[in-house]
Formats: sequence, C-alpha cells, structure tokens
Amino acid sequence: MEYLKLSKLKGLEGSEGFQRVGSKSVKQLVLTGCSGLRDKGLIDIIKRCTSVCELDLSENHKLTDESIINVSQTLGGNLREISCNELSNLTNASTMALATYCHCVVKANFEGCVKLDGSGLIQMAENCLLEELNISFCYKLQPLTVDTLVSTLNAKGPLKSIDLMAISFGDFTVEFISSCHSLSHLFTAGVSMNDNDFDTLCRSLGSTLKQLDISGCPLLTDSSCTSIAQQLQKIEFIGMRNMKDISGSSLMELFQNQSRADNIKYVAFSGSKDIDVQVIESIARNCHNIETLLLAGLKGITDDVAFLLSDNCPQLTHCSLRNCSLTDIGVSRLAVHCKKLVMLALAGIHQLTDLSIHALANNCPYLDEIHLSGCALITKQALAFLSDTVICSLWINHNVPNAPPGLLMAKDLDTGKYQRVDN
Repeated sequence: MEYLKLSKLKGLEGSEGFQRVGSKSVKQLVLTGCSGLRDKGLIDIIKRCTSVCELDLSENHKLTDESIINVSQTLGGNLREISCNELSNLTNASTMALATYCHCVVKANFEGCVKLDGSGLIQMAENCLLEELNISFCYKLQPLTVDTLVSTLNAKGPLKSIDLMAISFGDFTVEFISSCHSLSHLFTAGVSMNDNDFDTLCRSLGSTLKQLDISGCPLLTDSSCTSIAQQLQKIEFIGMRNMKDISGSSLMELFQNQSRADNIKYVAFSGSKDIDVQVIESIARNCHNIETLLLAGLKGITDDVAFLLSDNCPQLTHCSLRNCSLTDIGVSRLAVHCKKLVMLALAGIHQLTDLSIHALANNCPYLDEIHLSGCALITKQALAFLSDTVICSLWINHNVPNAPPGLLMAKDLDTGKYQRVDN
C-alpha cells in the first residue's frame, strides 16, 4: 500500500483511531479535513509511515507546531511535498524544523497559515529544493520579507510555481518574480498591482507562464487583458473573478487564435459583471478543450451561450452559471452534449424546472455536485431521481425559501413533458 487517504473524518481525534493504521510502504499520505485530529494522533501514524514522500495535512485546524516538528524529524530527507493549508496554529517553529530536517522538499503549501512571519520560510528557501510554494493569505508577511523570500527562491534554483494571493508586495517583488524564467504558475489574486507592473510580469514570463490568477486585483484595468492576450503565449488557466469595470474585449485576440484557444483549460470570470458577452461566446465557440468555465453573475449569459458550449466544449467538467438568464432548454442542451460534467452551479435561475434535472439525470452520470438554491420550481422528487442515477454520491445545494407549497411535477404520458400536478 503506497497511498493512504483519510478525509473529512470529523470524529477522528486521538491516537485510538490510528492504532493499526499505517505502513512503511506508504509513500503518499492524505489526512485532510479531520477537524478533531490532534497532534498525538498524527504523530502515532507518522511513526508507522516513515517512508512518506508526499504529505497533505490541510484543514486539520487543531494541529500545532508539535506535529510538524515531529513530522520533520521522522520523515527527514524522504519528504518532498507537504501541504499545511489552513493550519492556523503553525508558527515559524514549523517552517524552521522543515528547513532543518527536510532538505529535499520541492513543494510546500502554507496557505492560510496566518502566524508565519517569514523567517522560517526564508530558511526553507535557502536549505530546501523548493520549486513550488504557496503562501497565500499569510497576512503577517511584511513586504520586505516577501522580496527576500522570492529573490532567495529564484537564486537557489528554478522556481516553477508561486501563490501570493492577498500578500503585500515589496518594492522589488515584481522585479524578482519577473526574473523567475521557469515560472509556469502565478496566483496574485487580491494584490495591489498596477497595469505597468503586470505588463512587466507578462513580458518577462510570456514564454513560460501557463496558469495565472489576478482575481480581485483592484488596480488592474482592461490594459491587463491586453497584456495577457499579447504576451502570454502558452496560457491555459485564467482567473479573473470579481474584477471591476473590465470588459475583457482585448482577450478576443487570444480566444480567436485557434491554436492558443485549444490550450485553454480553465477560465473564471465569476463576479466580473462587465465582461463583454462576446468574449464568453468566443470562448464557447473556440476553446474546445476547456474543462472549467465559471461565469456566475455575468450579464447577457443566455441559452445562446449554453448552445455554443454544448456544440463546441465536450470536455467541460465544471461550470458555474449562477444567476444567469438560462432556461430549461439551454440546460437540457448542455446536459445532452457535455456528458463529462462533474460540477454544475445553477443557483438563482428561478425559471428552471424538473425538465433540467431529468436531462442531467439521463445524460451526466459523473455529476457529483450541483447548486440549485433559489430554483423554487425544482422538486425534491426530481433531485432524488438525479441522486439515484448518477454514479458518484451527489452533493446537492437546494435551499428554496421561495418554493411554492406542495410543488410536484410529473411526466405527461401523452406529451412526454413534465408538468405541474399539484394544482
């Protein structure tokens, strides 16, 4: 057994649950979302899994420095990847331990570790082989520390991925990032970066950058879209959620270039209410390999967009159309042609009925997450039918305080259509 995963086991607390769990053959260990897990329980399993190379401890909120120090001492040079996402109790003692004992770490995730001030991270940058680092939402990091960290990472070796969401940039952060000529992944959502700085990044990283997220950057304008379209020749992933006063029109140059459009796998515009619908139509018409498209709250998204997606985007797996102007016709067409759908968000589309749900049930067997809050005309009976037909366990979000009492729909055997029968 080389892979072991224990996830979202809320009742798991101490060492009792781990008495017989673990093996020296385990290489990849995933312990995520076990909200009751404490240091002793983790330490016990690590004692039996001494060959772990990849360790994910995300969202175990009760773990402290004691766990990470013990992990560092036990796994030592075996450890190559560690994720401590949302472990808010961790301090510099944890990162210092990793820097001391785990010199082979190439990938580290400390997103949401709000007590880290950066001294241990700089030691990791100096002592480890870090190629991928996530320090998003580490609010204690000072701008000068961020400058030192990025420059140290770049000087040590090829930095391939860095997440700096909601981090305060220093005077030279953009310059140091621009010199990371192997960088393929850059997330800077929520950063106060202006158009000139962003254009500098795009010009420097244009030949390598594949994944970019600038969601919620308050100083960026439509000029940022021009930089993306003209400079980022290998872009596959574009995150531009909650952007104010941005139409995205200059992105048409990217999406209408078929060879570049074929590379696009992910686009997120949710909350960017001024995005031109023609940009969305261009994505739906030309990005044949797109897998994730998030368009919640956008103006002008109608059945016409759904028709284009159904005709041109067979690889679509995750789609958010919350509060868009779709009908059963558009959703049904999408279901028939996009059979790989895994997540679909349709919350706030009040005119949808059970017709949409039955189309999904008959055509999308891999669906495991659907959002339908506010869809008051969709019945519990239809959702039960959908749950019974899909392969995976389906997570349904369907809060309908506006639902008519006694709502029930059934199939008319003469017409084949679903109609209200509760009147």
